[in-house]
Amino acid sequence: MLRGARPPVGSLSSNCCSSTNCLLRRSVSVVGSRLVWTTPKTHQVRSVPVPPALMRHVEEQCRGKGPEELVFTSPRGGPLRLNNWRRRVFDPAVERAGLVDLTPHDLRHTAASLAIASGANVKAVQQMRGHTSAAMTLDVYAGVFPDDLDAVGRSLDALVPAQGVPQMCHNGSSEALGLLAIDPGKGL
Repeated sequence: MLRGARPPVGSLSSNCCSSTNCLLRRSVSVVGSRLVWTTPKTHQVRSVPVPPALMRHVEEQCRGKGPEELVFTSPRGGPLRLNNWRRRVFDPAVERAGLVDLTPHDLRHTAASLAIASGANVKAVQQMRGHTSAAMTLDVYAGVFPDDLDAVGRSLDALVPAQGVPQMCHNGSSEALGLLAIDPGKGL
């Protein structure tokens, strides 16, 4: 981010949404009093998942707009400026909802946490958040990913066919499988 810049606001153009996601191609920051357009955080187009129930609202915003027009605009049709939008729209909505100290950035964390809770893998959350690596995503959200080893065991069990462990030796010999046999009653 540029020195003295306010946090960037993503911009969507009307040709960048499918039925379940939107592509974030550009972001805009306010530096001093001017707008500076850049690529998103990772300097790559980012796909942001949107639940189909909410996508219809995005589609409504796109109607009648050209392919390069912004989807969400200020009252005068220009890019949203974060401070104005917060003061006029976001903060009053937070107050009406009875919430305290909620920021737009908090909603980004909430979206990532909900994605994880719905079963998204770390790479999907990394892409959604625009992190440069999965390690960064894990550093931020490690406590949110489930660590239920019993669930891992059940998932692995579901992969084992009813007739037993599948053939694992490349030469067709099953002698090595005897070494891997596990008595379910005795454990390892």
